[in-house]
Amino acid sequence: MKKALLSVCAALLCLLPSCGAAEKTAGSTSAEPVGITVYGMSPTKEGTARFEKKLKASPDYVPAQFFEDDECYLISPREMAEKYGFEIYKYDKCTATYLFYENKVYTLGESFGGLGAVSFAVADLDLNDMPELYYTYSSGSGMHRSQAGYFDTATDTYTNFEYIMPDTDMVLKAGTDRLELYTAEVSGGSFVDISLTPTAKAGEILLLNGTVSLIAPEKEEESTKI
Repeated sequence: MKKALLSVCAALLCLLPSCGAAEKTAGSTSAEPVGITVYGMSPTKEGTARFEKKLKASPDYVPAQFFEDDECYLISPREMAEKYGFEIYKYDKCTATYLFYENKVYTLGESFGGLGAVSFAVADLDLNDMPELYYTYSSGSGMHRSQAGYFDTATDTYTNFEYIMPDTDMVLKAGTDRLELYTAEVSGGSFVDISLTPTAKAGEILLLNGTVSLIAPEKEEESTKI
């Protein structure tokens, strides 16, 4: 009787999630997809007065970069704010782009001479149960260049990867356990209402050896961070 009872208990224990669970390995394709959502621009004037008041009181405010007739727009969809607390604001002339998160302002990439931030995604690539906001942006007076970066809610800091794609812009696409970067054709009526059509693979952003890294295509090497 006791042996039968022990056999039943052992069988029940094997049904628990910890029994035989697959270990998550950085840089490998996981059976459980990382939650990745890619976002485009949805410009509105909602909340801009509140944001601009906060911006002008922050260290990220540089009055010289703005044009006299610059207009600020909230370009992130309501879903992003409701789910993650992220609000992304952008100016339609100088293209400066900012994240407004937990009542603080953070600059997203560079913008001078380019389109500013153009593509966005939310994911937990580092598997710490806290989301990161990923973005691509372009800048460059004389040489147009596109780059990528991310804001980490675990540390409230942002990282812009050193990797540069010249003479084009880049768009983010969702992979299973990583983000894919593609060069893109740009269309749209203004800098705050841009559509991007993917053209060619330009890299990947993934967890590699415990660090979120950008891998250039064909080179198989990790970019450094600035």
